Amino acid sequence: MTLADIGTGDGLIAFSAIDRVGPSLSVILTDISAPLLRHSEALAVQRGVRHRCAFIECSAEVLGGIADAMFPTRSPP
Repeated sequence: MTLADIGTGDGLIAFSAIDRVGPSLSVILTDISAPLLRHSEALAVQRGVRHRCAFIECSAEVLGGIADAMFPTRSPP
């Protein structure tokens, strides 16, 4: 399972999701701010979850670093 945290800031939503869901969750943290992404990455290292995180510098309007294939669409029921 993969969660995209768009405009992650300090990563609190992503890290809370990892804590709640457990080891089956990977997260993609995006933000327009490189310093905030570096801060989030340092927090991921401190929490021991860096291997479950991807950090992408981009705006919320242009998510060019996230491949469409990472989020398969579901067919309607």
